Amino acid sequence: MIILLSTLLILLILALIKFKLLAFLFYLVPFLVKIRDRFSSINNQNKSSNEISNLDEAYEILGINKSASLEEIETAYKDLIRKNHPDNGGTEYLAKKINLAREYIIKEKNLRENR
Repeated sequence: MIILLSTLLILLILALIKFKLLAFLFYLVPFLVKIRDRFSSINNQNKSSNEISNLDEAYEILGINKSASLEEIETAYKDLIRKNHPDNGGTEYLAKKINLAREYIIKEKNLRENR
């Protein structure tokens, strides 16, 4: 049984060499590993950037105090997003954090008003 399997393995390797597929596989594997690593690092960044831990952090990101009105929140948001937007030289991470902070504060204010 072992002799048969080893013979089949040798024949498979010889066939791959003959049709130049073995070299292609050796070329392709590192490329696929690199792509997988890239996607996993992107997913890890997205998971960590999609969270704001508390209301204090959201106010700190926008640079406003807790007694700010909705107009002040929107003004602070627009100023920050204008400066940190990816189209204007900012990063996607900062833009996401600014957007999340604004949404978090507005949700909290709406919940308090509805109580």
